[in-house]
Amino acid sequence: MLNLYFEKSLVNRIFARLILVFGLIASLNLAAEVPANVQTIFENNGCTGCHSGNSPSGSLSLSDALTAEQQLIDINAVCNPALKRVVAGDPANSVLYRKVSMQNPGCGAAMPLNAEMISQADLAILYDWIVAIGPAGDFGLIEMQAPTISVSEMETTLSITVTRNLGSTGQVTVDYSVAAIDMDNATGGEDFVLQSDSISFAEGQTSQTISVTLIDDDQFEGAEVFTVTLNQANGGAVLGSQTQTKVTIEDDEVLNEPGTFLFSAVSYSVSESDDVLQVTVLRTFGAAGIVTVDINSSDISANANSDYVALMQTLSFDEGVKSQTVNLSLINDTAEESRETFNLTLTNPTNGAVVGNPSQVTVVINDDDGTEVVEEENEEPGEEPPSTNQTEAEYSAAGSVFYLNFILIFWGLLHLIRTQR
Repeated sequence: MLNLYFEKSLVNRIFARLILVFGLIASLNLAAEVPANVQTIFENNGCTGCHSGNSPSGSLSLSDALTAEQQLIDINAVCNPALKRVVAGDPANSVLYRKVSMQNPGCGAAMPLNAEMISQADLAILYDWIVAIGPAGDFGLIEMQAPTISVSEMETTLSITVTRNLGSTGQVTVDYSVAAIDMDNATGGEDFVLQSDSISFAEGQTSQTISVTLIDDDQFEGAEVFTVTLNQANGGAVLGSQTQTKVTIEDDEVLNEPGTFLFSAVSYSVSESDDVLQVTVLRTFGAAGIVTVDINSSDISANANSDYVALMQTLSFDEGVKSQTVNLSLINDTAEESRETFNLTLTNPTNGAVVGNPSQVTVVINDDDGTEVVEEENEEPGEEPPSTNQTEAEYSAAGSVFYLNFILIFWGLLHLIRTQR
């Protein structure tokens, strides 16, 4: 009886351990899949053409998301066993990423073979996926919220948001710099304050801001650009693909200028039956102070006060006013004429304003009185073409004569035959 008890106890222990082993095996078999957007990149860029089937290139199959996950992450590259196909959290040392980003992979050729480089958007997805399966899953993926920002020069400070996605375990810090780099045209110390500092994310914190100081001046310089860059993440967090924000400073001196006058269109075309033509004059590149500009008409082939009412007017723009509309009257007549033209010109800007381009435009008046007359060749002028009824009568008469002649000829032949018998 005692032996039976021990045997049952042993069987139970063995059975429990088998369940544990099978559970571990099952958990290993339930491996994660690459995200759907990553698998889509493999499929849309032709990677599955070589890396699928019974004999995939490089013994790497990307035929489905589960297979891709199992054969990519922490797997030695066939062409160089010292390298990994994908190093979790480290795109720079992952052969896959180096191949598709056209870097020197240190292992075979770039991918896709004989095809165009995959898009920057797809590269960013691959980069962020590789980063996400590493420490960033716990401590965070740090990125700029926006790639570009515009700000008025009149603003004294600018806040730029930095995000922490995926994980938020523990406190992490991020080093950043504010400077003019590459093709940037802003000047540090004159347009903005140069910085090199860090921001800190507390446990669970997913957003932080960088404060940038702007410097206003009294010079007209146009738009100027500088860059805020995330340089390094500390405490286990990892930088994502979006590490820079380009800041455009919109110059405010333009608002202190009196302005430049120009027409809103380069030409106008109207029908003389339109009665009124509305012409808009714009005031651009500033709207400071009260300014005026003259608008006058001048004939080309149209005649003032016969085809249109002559225009000689001074337009006055109050502070901040950026456009005005002028109503020009057209004169409709009953004479048949070809199209006629005249000019409108802006002159004599005052109080510091200037005239821009277009400062002169042509107005085309299209005649709508006459109808085009098309005469038949060899037809006498004024001769009326035959009506349909006349033509049908003539055809009917001609047919009757032909029929009568046919009967007479037939009767004559018949008579001749009879007389010869």
